[in-house]
Amino acid sequence: MWDKRDLKEKLKYLNELSKNTTDKKIRYEIFCNKNLIIEMLELLEGKKLTINRTLSALTRKLSLIKEERKYSNYEFLSFDTLADDLNFSFELCKNIALSTPFDKTEIDNVLSQEECINEVINFAIALPDKELRDDIISTVKDDHHIYFFNNPRDSFHLADNYGLSLFKESYIASPLMPDILLHECIHTIDKKRNRYFIENYPYSYEVPSYTLQLYKNLKEGNLNFLNELITISKTTLLLACKGNGMPYSNKMIENLNSSDIINKTANIIERLLTIKSILVATIFTKKILDNEEEGLKEYKEMLNTSFSKDEIPDYSRWGITNEVIIDYSKNLDKYFNIYQKERGGKSI
Repeated sequence: MWDKRDLKEKLKYLNELSKNTTDKKIRYEIFCNKNLIIEMLELLEGKKLTINRTLSALTRKLSLIKEERKYSNYEFLSFDTLADDLNFSFELCKNIALSTPFDKTEIDNVLSQEECINEVINFAIALPDKELRDDIISTVKDDHHIYFFNNPRDSFHLADNYGLSLFKESYIASPLMPDILLHECIHTIDKKRNRYFIENYPYSYEVPSYTLQLYKNLKEGNLNFLNELITISKTTLLLACKGNGMPYSNKMIENLNSSDIINKTANIIERLLTIKSILVATIFTKKILDNEEEGLKEYKEMLNTSFSKDEIPDYSRWGITNEVIIDYSKNLDKYFNIYQKERGGKSI
């Protein structure tokens, strides 16, 4: 469980540091760390993921609003700046939305915290790579940096990872779901290696986390997440192009193009870029499934790579070109049906 007293002490320290720092870049980092700690305190006090909605959260955040305006140029993601990648991500989203769903895997187990942690540890123990194995186990055993809750906010935001860069610490908030906990553990490992994502391309850091999450699921013959990806892609199209009517038929989806995007908010940008990242993650996952040792070697190279926020990530060094990504977006069933237990295929 997170230590509330420790978090309040960190917040106090940041307030003092802010008073004595004039460098704008450092002040922005202080601001980001303060913002994260405030959200974490709200989570601890509210016992649910309704951060930013409670009165106390609003009161605390009012003091940051004026400061936030100073840093608008640091984080604002304009549609024009990311136009090429967003157009590409939109086409991928369309292809996924047209995919045939996989058979649903029924999961009835309600796990305790100990069972959830042990399942992640057992997954890590089976990995042939010692460094990755040890990093996952040490992260999931660090109780001081993990907070468990029962009810995720929604299917798109199941958990959170709070990287306090100025303290070189990362805090996990996770439901009692081992694959989500594993996902957040990889974020923690990734943040420590790549400077807490401060200079990373938006949402490129989701590729390493989704890769091992998918790998765990597919090894168990569970393709539910791919079904969720199909559903999320359809929902994203509705949210982005809401002026074209809903629900969309397959024919309507086929006829959509990026010029139909009416809603260009940060939420839509996040969804589109995340969907692309998940799709890239499925390709890395398939590489590991086909050859675990070689696949994990490439995976670790990617995990240790920080993609500049000023350039669209290039995965071609691992054989993942735009053409390959498009192929996967159109053929999820061809690449992954074999791992569906119910269809008599191979379950590794």
